[in-house]
Amino acid sequence: MVAAVVNATTTRALAALGVAVFAVVLARTAWIERDAYRAFHAMQQSATDAQAESRALEDTAFGAHPLWNLMIGGVIRVTGEIFFSPIAAAMLLSIAAVAILLFLLAPNTAALILAAFALVCSSAFVDFATSGLPYPLVYLFLALFLWVYFKDTTTPERTLGLALLAAMLALVQLDTLFITVPALLWTLYAQRSWQAAMLAIAGMLPLLLWLALYLALAQSNPAQEDAAVLVFDPAQGFWYAVYTLRRDPITLGVLAAGCAAAFVLRDGRGRALSAGILCALLFVLLTGGSAMAGSRFAPLFLVALALITRVPWLQRPPAFGAALIAIGLLGYFNANPPLASATIFGENPAKPDHGIRDEREHTFQFRSLYQWRRGAIMPLNNTAPKNTPPPRKPKVLPPPDQIEKQAPLKGLPKLKSGLKQEGKKSKSNRTKRKRNRRAQP
Repeated sequence: MVAAVVNATTTRALAALGVAVFAVVLARTAWIERDAYRAFHAMQQSATDAQAESRALEDTAFGAHPLWNLMIGGVIRVTGEIFFSPIAAAMLLSIAAVAILLFLLAPNTAALILAAFALVCSSAFVDFATSGLPYPLVYLFLALFLWVYFKDTTTPERTLGLALLAAMLALVQLDTLFITVPALLWTLYAQRSWQAAMLAIAGMLPLLLWLALYLALAQSNPAQEDAAVLVFDPAQGFWYAVYTLRRDPITLGVLAAGCAAAFVLRDGRGRALSAGILCALLFVLLTGGSAMAGSRFAPLFLVALALITRVPWLQRPPAFGAALIAIGLLGYFNANPPLASATIFGENPAKPDHGIRDEREHTFQFRSLYQWRRGAIMPLNNTAPKNTPPPRKPKVLPPPDQIEKQAPLKGLPKLKSGLKQEGKKSKSNRTKRKRNRRAQP
């Protein structure tokens, strides 16, 4: 009895330590992406213009991430500030998601340590835990979904909760349905009751209502309809995966291990979740990924890590040691490890490859919390990184009627003024020669 209480206390202390370390890493790496900052500025400006406010409300409610836009727009309206407020909100959401993973999802101490170590080593997960993009809210809803999903109970309230969380996730980012729908279908198959099916439909009603309004708006607005068209580009998706593997190998390594863990668990819940990861991964690759390295893999990383923590033989010392070494090696080969972010990070960013780049590396010097100093106005600069030569100014030629009045420009042929000077020089030379001839005996 006493040993169990001591073990539980130790586990909670380690979980709290893991959350604290993640919070410190998050504070060192917090930043805001360029397009997100522009969107926040538009939200701030709409608060003083009624017409702009109605237009911004429509874009917020029927944009790509409606729930995130509504939440962050409310934060900006309350605080009136567009740099520190979004970063603080994103940090709180991401820390809450990590706390759920470490306190509620990790079944033992070994799984907790591995999960905490992998979280702070993954560039994709840490980079987009702030960034001003909707990933922090995705992290929180995914962690809640996984917590409810892995509960042993099969009550109707659990089915309703899963469906509602799946709908909330889709309202933040629609492609998360690839993750949640297989898990929800397995839950309905395990219960095999009409009551569970009706509760699942009731939980999905917010999403269904929003989709109906979105389609109605798309029919009346051709631009909105064109924005909803998917672009399939498997070749770009391949390069997106290669770039992420080269710059952030631990993220794809955890994804592969999470899919393999489903077969080790021999559990229908784990296999359904693994099928969701594979479906989402296939969708990312077919649609070309993103211009920001690792952004589309960050939510999948969280789900795969939750699956890995369920593997029972990780409690054995040999397996635990091997997993810890593997995470350390993959984190060592990370091009920009989150633990190594410092003042000089991003001064010489790597060039984009196939249109893909490390967005935090290119933005850290201008819109990051680590670069802020007392009295500084953020962002510091949003045009070009340090040590970048300024663009050359084109030479502006004067009008033709002013060419005689000005000194001849460098590199241009001498015009009338130059010809006059040459004439004067030749006349003076002829006069000197005549004088010299007369002076001869």
